[in-house]
Amino acid sequence: MCAACLAVQCPSMLKDLIAKPELIKVFGHLPMDVVNAVMGSPRALNLRNIAWHGFLCAGDIDQKYAMLLLVLVASFGALIEGKMDVEGLPHRPPVKYHCPELKGWQSTLDDNVSLFQTAIETSNFVPRGKQSNWLLSLHLLRNKKNGLFLLQVLPEMEHALRVLFAECNHSPQRVQTAESCTHFTTFTEILSSTLSTGEGNSLWSCLGEDIMEYLYDVLIFPSGLRLRDRLGHGEVDIENFDVAIVSYMLSLIIALCRKCGDTSGATSPYTSLFHISAYLHREVKSVDSKIAEFDKTGCCFSKLLEEVPTAAIMLKNARKGDENVRWMTGLVDSSWKRVKPLQCTGFQMELFRLLLQQAQICNQILNQVFKTHSKRMDLLEKKLLHSRQRGNFETLCKLSSVSMCVQHSCFAESSLTGTDCCLWAGFLFK
Repeated sequence: MCAACLAVQCPSMLKDLIAKPELIKVFGHLPMDVVNAVMGSPRALNLRNIAWHGFLCAGDIDQKYAMLLLVLVASFGALIEGKMDVEGLPHRPPVKYHCPELKGWQSTLDDNVSLFQTAIETSNFVPRGKQSNWLLSLHLLRNKKNGLFLLQVLPEMEHALRVLFAECNHSPQRVQTAESCTHFTTFTEILSSTLSTGEGNSLWSCLGEDIMEYLYDVLIFPSGLRLRDRLGHGEVDIENFDVAIVSYMLSLIIALCRKCGDTSGATSPYTSLFHISAYLHREVKSVDSKIAEFDKTGCCFSKLLEEVPTAAIMLKNARKGDENVRWMTGLVDSSWKRVKPLQCTGFQMELFRLLLQQAQICNQILNQVFKTHSKRMDLLEKKLLHSRQRGNFETLCKLSSVSMCVQHSCFAESSLTGTDCCLWAGFLFK
């Protein structure tokens, strides 16, 4: 609404948004002062932050404050009636998660729910006085309210990690509640590799690299889920939440509980799914599988030899191009597991992005080649190709190794050659 008033950039921080004169102009000083007192200033009630960062225990906040927030929301609707075209206000479409990386996680939900209950009832990961909050999240989960479950469990997980962070780094004062004069510890500091003093964060060694990668996939990586950010800023439709994401989140919490329970360290290995190197690996594997699929259509080429006499020589030369691309895909595939997502430098990240872009272009070109070849092959078998079309098809067959098509087309898009990409890949994965 603030952006709609004067076409200005909307602040990202709630306390800054509330202070914007555009909103005061629309709603008036008194309503905005009430909002600021309830959830704006750290020196006031600050309800939003102490709730969303997991500081509240059952009974800490009187029900009247929740009712006040509901009245405020209803009042804002009444205040803008007649002042502006409510229907014409721009609305950002909600984030819709599409995660093929989590294919198969739906089937593990029921098992994870049972494990989740056992974990929160027995693990030391759940802080004293907070178990009822965790049981509430379990109740929401069993009632299929997946979005509300995540809204409830994320702040609780943050506070549990805050307690563990303070214990691992011998800083009990960092568990304090949200003070008006002190910045309290949030995920930003909890998951950082270093403390504000410059020393290493001992939480990393306490949890291990696998769980830290899992946490970064869920919360931090730009190409990851970023559940806390998106849910906390109202960007997600909580009524339609993917079951696979819920099961994926449950597995993380179960791993954290086991790490801090009697079976300390009994967690399954985990490899990042959402780091850019993981996207690159999947994209290159896709290129390789499509080339293999194309190779399986050798019967098509045997028919083609009867129509195009030079095809045998073309195919022989084309296979050399296939071997070059196969070498690169084999390099990435065999070396990918040596990548340490949490230790990548900025330079390496840029190279990952560049290689990922090239691999995506490769896949696009492969799809186009497959489509064109299939159509032309069908017409050739039916003897429906004119002489010019047969000539064009013969040209395509000169690049009938799809890898050669990719090399000629893909690397024309950038200053890198195929050899350059292979060398950079070797540098990244060494």
